Amino acid sequence: MIARLWWKETRQAWPIWAFLTAGGLALQASVGWYWGDEAGPGGYVAIALVVTLMYLFLIAAAIFAGERENGTLSMLDAIPIERWRVWAAKSTFALATTAALGLVLWLGARVFGGWSSEWSKGGAVTVVWGLNGLGWGLFWSSILGNALVAAILAMAFLSISLLSLVDLNPGPANLESAPSLLIVAGLATAASAVIFQRGGPPRRASSRARPSRLATVAATATAVVAREPRPPRIWRSVAPRLAWQTLGGVRAELWTLFVLGVVGPMLLAMNTTQSDLNLIVGICLGVVAILTGVAVFNGENRGCTHRFLLQHGARPGVVWGVKVLIWWGVAVGLWMAGSLPIWLSIRAQPIAFNAGVPAVMSWATSGLTIGFAAAVLCGMVFRRGIMAGMIALVVCLLIYIPLGALFAAQVFFPWHLPYLAAALLAVSWAWSGDWLLDRPGVGRWVRLALYSIAVPAVLIPFYIASRTWTVPTLPSGTAESLFQTSRIAAPVPDDQNAAPLYHEAQLQLGGDSQPILEDGKAPEWWSGSWSFVSGDLDAHDPALAAWLGRIEPALATLRKASRMPSCRFGELSKATEFRPSPEPAPYSLMTPVVVSARVRQARGDLEGAWTEVETLLRMARQFSFTPSWSYSLFEPAGLGLAMRWAGDPRQTADSLERGLRAWRDLPPAAKKADRVRIDAVVFRNTLATPRADLVDGLFFGWAAGGRKKVQPLERLRYDLQTTPWEIERARKVFALLAAARIQEIETRPSELATSPQPWTPRLAFNWDEGAGRVRSISADELEFLSQTTSLARYSRLWQGLSSFDRDETARRALNQIFLLRIWQARHEGKLPQSLLELRSSRPDLDGEPFRGDGVAELDLYTSKPFGYIPSQGQHLLPLGSYEPIGPDRVSFERLRSTADCWLLYSVGPDAIDDRAMRNLDYSGQGDIIFPLKDGVKPPEPAAP
Repeated sequence: MIARLWWKETRQAWPIWAFLTAGGLALQASVGWYWGDEAGPGGYVAIALVVTLMYLFLIAAAIFAGERENGTLSMLDAIPIERWRVWAAKSTFALATTAALGLVLWLGARVFGGWSSEWSKGGAVTVVWGLNGLGWGLFWSSILGNALVAAILAMAFLSISLLSLVDLNPGPANLESAPSLLIVAGLATAASAVIFQRGGPPRRASSRARPSRLATVAATATAVVAREPRPPRIWRSVAPRLAWQTLGGVRAELWTLFVLGVVGPMLLAMNTTQSDLNLIVGICLGVVAILTGVAVFNGENRGCTHRFLLQHGARPGVVWGVKVLIWWGVAVGLWMAGSLPIWLSIRAQPIAFNAGVPAVMSWATSGLTIGFAAAVLCGMVFRRGIMAGMIALVVCLLIYIPLGALFAAQVFFPWHLPYLAAALLAVSWAWSGDWLLDRPGVGRWVRLALYSIAVPAVLIPFYIASRTWTVPTLPSGTAESLFQTSRIAAPVPDDQNAAPLYHEAQLQLGGDSQPILEDGKAPEWWSGSWSFVSGDLDAHDPALAAWLGRIEPALATLRKASRMPSCRFGELSKATEFRPSPEPAPYSLMTPVVVSARVRQARGDLEGAWTEVETLLRMARQFSFTPSWSYSLFEPAGLGLAMRWAGDPRQTADSLERGLRAWRDLPPAAKKADRVRIDAVVFRNTLATPRADLVDGLFFGWAAGGRKKVQPLERLRYDLQTTPWEIERARKVFALLAAARIQEIETRPSELATSPQPWTPRLAFNWDEGAGRVRSISADELEFLSQTTSLARYSRLWQGLSSFDRDETARRALNQIFLLRIWQARHEGKLPQSLLELRSSRPDLDGEPFRGDGVAELDLYTSKPFGYIPSQGQHLLPLGSYEPIGPDRVSFERLRSTADCWLLYSVGPDAIDDRAMRNLDYSGQGDIIFPLKDGVKPPEPAAP
């Protein structure tokens, strides 16, 4: 008889056993293929443990509670076998099949993970935990009549046992608490046997009743009256009755669902952190979604009442709609109540995509509805509730894990969830007729397979299309007029290209590009880029003079290179983010020129110093058309040295006029919009590279060992971000954002102090589509496109351009400084009382605009004249330093008294006139100030 019971259980359990075995081995193989050695032996053991416990809870809960649920336990009681034999047969079957599954997965872990000392520990832990879980499963299965609830309680009590008895700090493979766990398992198993034995019917035969005499009933002929066929009831009369029947099933399960979905999260919210709370509440609500989904048709399957509905003319769609809507409404109510701790904790926190709480609640409901819909379908396919629940759990894992990876890669978003939930519900609705009719044959299973295959076959192309086709395409004509690629990426003739000379200068410098002073140390000003201009320097240091003598050939080459018409290090049309132009190290080129300029000026060689300053400024203009960041290093240093040169008290009016004319004759630098155009060319080239090169260069170029040095989840995220459709979306979105950036620069030439960092669109983007039609994309739409296109955010478009505004302000200020110093030299060292007095001094110099963006005398941020006031003695940065300062000690030590100075200043990016009381800081507050010493008389003419 025990063998027959084993055979009975085998026929019912082999599909799920085979499914979990195949799924566990496939998961181990997938981990081995993608993670490789990084998974470690523990990863494979963990997979074996989890899958084995899933089957254990299923079979342990089904062997007793499943019989009660299906009403077949009374049939077992009717056969001539004691209850203890039934208990022994079923419990040993559960133990044997669980052990067989665990052994297969343990061998699979050995195959994929190789030999490790963790195998013995992992196997022992699996046995101990499995026996404890089996004991709790048998215990609750012997008591309850709902197999799914029994499985959930077994999981909960196993967790309680582990948390109470096992110290998990040393790691999961800890066997110190094995005796305690085995004792608990033995007690639970013994209690199960006693309860099952005591709960059976009495075996003593009852006294036989005296047979009664059968009454003779005369057969009477009954006239059969033909009736008119009743018209089929419409859904309005059927739906209320179905709803009443369904609500009866809801009342039977509501207490369990309420405890799991509402009471549990409320209790756990009292002593958990926010991150743990979100995880625990999410798990509880997911369990509620599976339980409610399985319960939709579990009552009909258990009582076979779907045939009753069919015989009374109920339509499949009506039955499906009423039951699903009622149970889904119950699930939503439980979700809202159970998630109340989360809503209370995040009500004051910012929400992604500027969404409100109603939108987030709808997204969460859609995500949980996916699990509900999967459980509904599993409840229709599998008649036993425990089987349906376990399969629904596996299906949910197969759905939610890929969705989580897509969410982490920022290529899938909450508003996509309703489509998947609706598709899963549509599958169960389409199959409701086959469920209700319950016809034999393979036709219904073929249709179910086709409906299931149709979900990814429809949703995946729809998702890909939504990622690419919904993004507007910038017309080619508009793109060329904005990006001006033919001009920006135009090749430079070899005879006009200074790049070979810069490479030659680097070779001439070799490893001697940094000065070493007599004490064997680098200069103090080498500690920061700002100190190139204003740091202390001993111009008479013998070691410094010797170093300048050694590198004079390289300096001559740099002077020659800077006076070439153009400079291109490689073709811009081929440059990418991870393959930049092969230019020399910027510090190695800048340091010799800066040191030479400062030493020459300190020694009184003003003409030689200006030659070096002009060299640096010309280098900055040449490098401004290359995709590197060297320009942002050269230009501030060159402008600062030029200001210090103009403020030198040894200058005469004639030398200052020559310097001003030389300054105005410099070639123009790349405009701010041109920098965006250059970055656009580079990023377009990057996206056009082969996918393998794109992934390796853009994401793994910094890793010494390539992909092997990056975490597997990071590799997966990068792989998802570089699918062909994501690359196409990034190409289209980047074109729109870069065009909007260029248009914004042309509309508003300066960055505001309130401009976000990194850059985000602030103005709508408009372009002409021809025939009088103008297309417009709002700033919010552009921001939405940027937030939902993660690959586009790897470009340089998001870098702030406020440094370009400061450089442009310094260029305009330098023009004014030259004019003020010329006035001062011609008026016995006195500076003018107003900038208006400059116009009457030298009209040929004052009225002439210099080559740059705008007119020299206007403040970039306000389009009004610069501020010009006498100083009140406040401490400010010296002339030549205009970068933002921080609140640190080093910044305050750089401040100098401005007594007896006039202050030329720009109001800065906040557009607020602070009357030059404080320098610009990193928050955009304060003014950009250029102090000029008053009372500086020019030197006396040399004696003839």
